[in-house]
Amino acid sequence: MRTLLLLCALTAAGLGSAGEASDESMWPTPFTAEQIRDAWTEGFWLETRTTTQAGPTVSRTEVTGWSAERGELRATQPGGEPVAMTVAWSDLRDHAVFARSNTTRSRDTRDTPLGRFEGWVFRIDGGEDKWTELFFADALPGPPVVYAQWDGETRVMLAEQIGRRGFETR
Repeated sequence: MRTLLLLCALTAAGLGSAGEASDESMWPTPFTAEQIRDAWTEGFWLETRTTTQAGPTVSRTEVTGWSAERGELRATQPGGEPVAMTVAWSDLRDHAVFARSNTTRSRDTRDTPLGRFEGWVFRIDGGEDKWTELFFADALPGPPVVYAQWDGETRVMLAEQIGRRGFETR
C-alpha cells in the first residue's frame, strides 16, 4: 500500500501528449507514458524501502497484466494483503507533473541502491521549511528511484528503490 500511496501522492494534472506540459506553469514529466509502458511489461517488479521514524519497511509492486493502454499491478506491504489495481500508463506518467511555481528541476548523477544513474531531480517547496526531493533515473522509467521529505535539516521520510527486474541491489 505504501508504494501505491507513493504513486498516488505524486498525482497532478496538466499534461499534453508525450510527457510535455500542456501549460507553461508545469514542468514536463521525466518520462512519457510510452516509456513507462515499455519498461513495465508483464512480470516487471520493483521493491522500495521506505524509512521513517518508525523504521524501515519494504514494499513490492509487480505488473501482473499488461496492455498498450494500462497495466494490472499488485502492491504488497509487509504483513499486509496484496492490493490489486488497474492503472493507465498515462496516469503513472501524470504522477510526475509538478508546478513550476514551487518546484525546481535540475540534472544530476546520483548513487542509489540500484547503482549510479543520471537523471532529473525535482525539489518541491512545501512551505515552512518543508520540502520534497525526487530523483528520476533516466534509465529506469517509472517512479522516482529516490524520494525524500524534509522538515528543515531533518529528513522525515526516505523511499529508495532497492530491487527492480534487471537492476537488483548491487
